Amino acid sequence: MPPSLILNRRTFGRLAGGGVALALNPAWAAQPSLLASVPQRRLVFDVYGLDRTIGSHEVTIDGSPDAFVVRSEVDIEVRVLGLSLYTYRHSGVETWRRDRLSAFASTTVSDERSEKVSGRATKDGFEVKGRQGVVVAPAGIMVGSFWTQRIMAQTVVLDPQKGTLEKQVVHSRERTTWPVDGKPRPVTRYQISSVLDGDIAYDDGGRWVGARFRKKNTDIEYRLRA
Repeated sequence: MPPSLILNRRTFGRLAGGGVALALNPAWAAQPSLLASVPQRRLVFDVYGLDRTIGSHEVTIDGSPDAFVVRSEVDIEVRVLGLSLYTYRHSGVETWRRDRLSAFASTTVSDERSEKVSGRATKDGFEVKGRQGVVVAPAGIMVGSFWTQRIMAQTVVLDPQKGTLEKQVVHSRERTTWPVDGKPRPVTRYQISSVLDGDIAYDDGGRWVGARFRKKNTDIEYRLRA
């Protein structure tokens, strides 16, 4: 995971003055509402590692284009010979108003530490309290939860576990196939450095269908239940 990028008001002003794009890509500005970019409002992934299922990741979206809520629930446990080697549980809630993140809250419990993050929109941007104190993100910030393909236009995202700001770089984008319910489906695969380093895939309708990355020296794969 790349080093955290913490932006206070002064730092943000310097970046904005230098022409760094921290909001949505202008090419997407005229597109329909953010909610309209999501063809399926409930996504359930099986999480694979060590050649077996080690957990699940569920995303649910409720509301209308003017006001909606995104909930992410992650539950992972690695067991060997009946012994728990690693656990990770995360719950995050994003509240959106007119395509702007208006509030965020998350709780994460793992073997390493327990963390809470909270944030809200302000006149100066988006104020969030996390692992490294209070930071102010740009108003167009998005949480690194990947439920919409439009997040690939972001150059900075909010880490949902730490409450820090992370650089996001898309290293490559290619047309390929991805297994969904055991069958290969056409997708656009992005290789990224972000809140995770690896691959994120979306089908032709813009639905998030999978991810591959490395965590705790283990190859992790998300497989969407169709």
